[in-house]
Amino acid sequence: MNVWYREDVYGNMTDEMARGWRKVKKFFSEKGTKNIFVTSIRDKIHGDDSRHPQGDAIDFYTDNVTLNLDILRKILGINNFDIVCESDHIHIEYDPE
Repeated sequence: MNVWYREDVYGNMTDEMARGWRKVKKFFSEKGTKNIFVTSIRDKIHGDDSRHPQGDAIDFYTDNVTLNLDILRKILGINNFDIVCESDHIHIEYDPE
């Protein structure tokens, strides 16, 4: 499976987010996904309440049209991660609150 990063995507993730991201990549790889396209990690274009600036969020989309968010939530842990399907990407953030 290929993971592609948009040209202006930069920064690292917190350890907790990085562990979650590894689980997400494994999930998609096992589902037969060929490509994941990362559109945002750390940036300042998101709002003040965003978890992107501190490295606790990632936005991406895939070439896999079948996505079961409930399974993804279970893999990541319902209490620690929020998953939102936006119109053009999936947003995952580490948010244990």
